[in-house]
Amino acid sequence: MDIETLAGLVAVIALVLANGFFVATEFAIVAARHSRLEQLRNEGVPGAGAALKIVDHLDQYIAACQFGITLASLALGWVGEPAIAHIFLGFFSGIDDATAIVSAHTLAGGISFALITSMHIVLGELAPKGVALQRPEVTALWVSRPMTIFTVVFRWPVVVLNGIGNGMLRLAGLNPASGHEMVHSVEELRLLVTGSQRAGVVEASEARIVARAFSFADITANMVMTPRTEIDSIPIEASRAEVIQAVIRSG
Repeated sequence: MDIETLAGLVAVIALVLANGFFVATEFAIVAARHSRLEQLRNEGVPGAGAALKIVDHLDQYIAACQFGITLASLALGWVGEPAIAHIFLGFFSGIDDATAIVSAHTLAGGISFALITSMHIVLGELAPKGVALQRPEVTALWVSRPMTIFTVVFRWPVVVLNGIGNGMLRLAGLNPASGHEMVHSVEELRLLVTGSQRAGVVEASEARIVARAFSFADITANMVMTPRTEIDSIPIEASRAEVIQAVIRSG
């Protein structure tokens, strides 16, 4: 294997990993809980402050992730296919027939395309996405600093592309997200608590307490108190026998 082919293979691996990095970053910063990152920052965990800054400026950093994914994918197609095809062409080096040579080039190109596509999907997309969704906060901590550096280096392309994207959203009557704006309604919170109970994370008694807390504000005094006119009273000077009789009458 010559130096050029080896360099091409190294470039393929690096570009697949770079694509995976940006994919993992995008999913992690969207799925990470702001409250959990704040807790980690207060505990002095390295990278938590940078991760918080990222989730507070989602639109900017998602644009940076998309920019990085696009660069890595285009470069992978440009560098990867010829590098892999060159390896397979070595198996057909003894062919002299012109038609066979064309067929060999076509076959090598098809095989290299299939391999590059498989690597890109599995290692550059699915695996990083799975890791980021399983451990969003941990992933956000790992990627926060390199992602911040990347965004600073490519600030102007990211700003321009993000501005164009936000402008198109406004033309469609939508407001671009400016931060980590994941807010749940009461019904959604109830469903989350129910799901946590089914998963065994929350006890049934705890789930009942939370569910009742949501409806506490809807409770009025007449729902929990008896009107004074409907109360059976006993004089303070009543004897024991009179108290017993009053209790019997009241039922």
